[in-house]
Amino acid sequence: SAVGWIDDGEWLRYTVNVKAPGRYRLVVRHAGGEGDLRIEFEGGDATETLRTTSTDNWQDWTDLATEIDLRAGVQTMFVRCNSGYNLRRLTFVPLGG
Repeated sequence: SAVGWIDDGEWLRYTVNVKAPGRYRLVVRHAGGEGDLRIEFEGGDATETLRTTSTDNWQDWTDLATEIDLRAGVQTMFVRCNSGYNLRRLTFVPLGG
């Protein structure tokens, strides 16, 4: 499922369990227009402000990727949103060995 009709200042909160510390590739699957978002872990910024790109429609999904460093353990992750896009998923892929 997706999160749509996002307004400025909305946020999503998740409890995540990072199995291993290290550098991860974060892929944000989105559709719609241009808009900003930021990822936080335990109250601190994990990313700079990320900007989505426009797609042909609200269900034409594309990916935005960046790299982040994460520590191991159960943590609270926030996705801080501005309007202009729909979110489908966030995927974290460990980098390196």
